[in-house]
Amino acid sequence: MAEDAKTFHWHSAVELNPRGLGWLGEERENFWDRFPLELKDKIEEPLWNLGTESAGIYVDFQTDAREIRVRWEMAERWAFGGYETGCGISGFDLYGRDEKREWRWAGSFFTGNDCKGEGTLTRMPLDGVAREYRLYFPLRRRVLSVEVGADAEVTAVPPDTLPPIAYYGTSIVHGAGVGRPGMTHAAQLGRALDREVLNLGVCGRARCEPPVAEALSRLNPCLYLIDVLPNNGAPEVPERVSKLLHILRNRHRDIPILLLGDRVYGDAAFMPGRAVDFQQKNEALTRVVEEAKAAGLDPLHLHLAADWYGEDGEGTTDASHPNDLGAHRMAVQLIPLVRELFLA
Repeated sequence: MAEDAKTFHWHSAVELNPRGLGWLGEERENFWDRFPLELKDKIEEPLWNLGTESAGIYVDFQTDAREIRVRWEMAERWAFGGYETGCGISGFDLYGRDEKREWRWAGSFFTGNDCKGEGTLTRMPLDGVAREYRLYFPLRRRVLSVEVGADAEVTAVPPDTLPPIAYYGTSIVHGAGVGRPGMTHAAQLGRALDREVLNLGVCGRARCEPPVAEALSRLNPCLYLIDVLPNNGAPEVPERVSKLLHILRNRHRDIPILLLGDRVYGDAAFMPGRAVDFQQKNEALTRVVEEAKAAGLDPLHLHLAADWYGEDGEGTTDASHPNDLGAHRMAVQLIPLVRELFLA
């Protein structure tokens, strides 16, 4: 290992113009935390812990290497649900641009329970063609440090100059259920639109907590994507979502806000109550948006999908969370919508 390491060029990921991090001008407890330190004493500990997980964070770099490695250090705490995958929770995911400059998956490395380690990201040697690569961080680990190593020079891709999309939501946004970090629909949206996406999904939460809403309002995105219905019942939607919209609008009068309707449970064909819940939540959200528009909170947009994951029931791991197929189907619906409304 020591002899091998001498032939590799190692770079801290901090030096590679990280993407997927908001609040860059604010203090953090740990550089790779998604939430700023200011939130720690204002929200419950479980929610804070979710905000320290590295979902959606990535670095872009250029190299003509034939081997790319990752070296990491992570906190011990990590969560595992029956609907989640090991590589999604605790893996690194590598993409590269092909000759058409389209993003293609190149390899992954599953870190397991290890808090420190090093590994090669591809199963076979790369072709050695100079190209741009993207390395996604684990979805459910608190990353403390990451280094990218290669058997050739590595250079950072210049920072993005366009404002990002801020995507606030539940475990569905966070990435629960997908096989790899790059397969979340938020990551797919970012690759397809060539636009940075801040993944602000929080498993089991996204209840429009006022401190989180205030923090969201301090961002300066090109678009707020709000996707909170899965963790908010129809009776809770009017107060919670309305308060969130008012907080965002108190600071930003012109940034468009797109609110998304609920998903259909994969087992809804056998459980009539699922359809009732789906309808009631969407109706509650529709009323909130109509009232907000009447109160002058435009530009607001609402999109109620017939079924985000597809109509065959195959797009989910546990009825609620999308698997890779469901995440892809969700991204396919979002990509043209976001492009036409906000990025034309």
